[in-house]
Order: sequence, then structure tokens, then C-alpha cells
Amino acid sequence: RELAGKTLGIVGFGGIGRLAGRVGRALGMRAAGFDPQIASSSSIWSDEATAAYGLDALLAERADRVARARPGAPCGHGTRVPR
Repeated sequence: RELAGKTLGIVGFGGIGRLAGRVGRALGMRAAGFDPQIASSSSIWSDEATAAYGLDALLAERADRVARARPGAPCGHGTRVPR
């Protein structure tokens, strides 16, 4: 219940990021993502029912929780975003 209705921000939208989005949606979350290698106009975002944002907008305005799924990113799935 704590996660339902919240927005999961996904940084990195490869296989792990896409899976994180699916899990988040299964928990009742909205999915929003950023990946510098995938154009915001790419159909992958709509195929995965995920809204594409720039990194600053995703972290500052959109995400209630963040999953970092980029190679080399520090651990921290489920990071709370201060509001």
C-alpha cells in the first residue's frame, strides 16, 4: 500500500531497468525513466508503459522512489527522493 500510486523513477532502461518498471507497475506504481542512450521519442518507452524524462526532471519533480539500473551506478534501489 505504501508504494501504490507513487512514481518509480528508473535511471537506466536496459533489461534490469525495464524489469524494475514492470515490478513497480505490478505494485501499483507509475513508471518514469531516464536513459541517455534511448531517445525520449523511442517506442520502447510506450511499449513498457513508462514515461521518459530528463534526469533532472525525473529526480527533482517526478520520482517518489528511484531505482538505479545503470552499469557502474552505486547501489541504492528504493532510494527516497526528498520533497
